[in-house]
Amino acid sequence: MAEIIEIKIEGLDKLNKKLGGLSNVMVREQMRRTMYISTEKVKNEARKRVPVDTGNLRRSIRDIVQVSDKEVSGIVGPTEPYGAPVEYGAKPHFPPVGALKRWAEKRGINPYALAVSISRKGVKPHPFLIPAFQEKAKEIVEEFKKAIDYLLNQ
Repeated sequence: MAEIIEIKIEGLDKLNKKLGGLSNVMVREQMRRTMYISTEKVKNEARKRVPVDTGNLRRSIRDIVQVSDKEVSGIVGPTEPYGAPVEYGAKPHFPPVGALKRWAEKRGINPYALAVSISRKGVKPHPFLIPAFQEKAKEIVEEFKKAIDYLLNQ
């Protein structure tokens, strides 16, 4: 993925010890489910916020959840390589004219002139991923609180 947000919950091994009677499998599965819900929230919010032209960047936003004995992590981000320059902007550089051609012509702009402009001014940021995470952070914390409460009451 080009640019990502990673959510990591460490200490599953310690949580397993505290929960004593519950199986590690049950704890891991509950944490996996909760992380999946959390990454889906961020992914869906990022897809709402991302600037859209062809829709490729929006469609490329993915989420991945990984679980080990010690942690559960979720990653959200676009697979398109231009996700980071959209999120953060870019310093002045001369981009390949071919990469700009379709976008520029759709707007009646000369692709070479656009490349020259980018080489002088750079590209302004259009954040979508970090604001999506910030928007959903409290909900994610609540999801994990609910999951831990559920496990404690088993």
